[in-house]
Amino acid sequence: MDEQAASTRVLGSAIVEWLADQALQDSEPAILYGELCQRLRGGGMPVLRGQVAFRVLHPLYNASTLNWNAERGVVVEHFRPEQSGQDQFLRSPMGHILTHRLPVLRRRLTGDTALLDFAVLEEFRALGGTDYVVFLVGFDRAGRNGVICSWLGDRAAGFTDNEIMQLQRVTRELSIALKAKIERNVAQNIAHAYLGKRAGQAVLNGLIRRGDGEKSPLRCGTAICATRQNLRTGYRPKPSYTSLAAISR
Repeated sequence: MDEQAASTRVLGSAIVEWLADQALQDSEPAILYGELCQRLRGGGMPVLRGQVAFRVLHPLYNASTLNWNAERGVVVEHFRPEQSGQDQFLRSPMGHILTHRLPVLRRRLTGDTALLDFAVLEEFRALGGTDYVVFLVGFDRAGRNGVICSWLGDRAAGFTDNEIMQLQRVTRELSIALKAKIERNVAQNIAHAYLGKRAGQAVLNGLIRRGDGEKSPLRCGTAICATRQNLRTGYRPKPSYTSLAAISR
């Protein structure tokens, strides 16, 4: 094993261990992905651009992407259901790998073995890209959920075979970490939608027993009601007291 291959393997192992730890933390996906890309680039992996896409459970959107490059960091984009079926996406490398359920797709962008069979690859080459690889990691047997992750390299010779192996390993560990965070966000969206933000967050924090939560200073209230007919006739009903103690809990 040569020195570069050994260094790449050490880098991959260190990042995989870091990602395993991050899967247990309550960090945002964009922050996690941005730091991952910086660690790869800083460790000598020739990553010019990275992108990861995944489904989300949200009233307005059904997919999100995290796009990274060294200059601007991470940019988050959300896509509505009608956008996921657009021709532009279906004709992209990500759309192709998703449609055909391919675990990996690789394209050289320069040299004798270059293959630019997707329009976006021309753009990547213009940015200085030389090698492009996409990985699909499924979360279920049917392949309905998962992560699509792409890496654009800028070394003249492209990625080495060992680097491709390590990127695939890192992508799998990233997907595990993202899965935990995506499911946390799904639970949060559902709890906030059905219980309200404050009560929903309290439930997610473990306050699930009757009487749990902050005690409100409001213990009881008085409800006094009068119909239009009563107002016209001058009839004034006696106050009816309704305890709101249960609500204040």
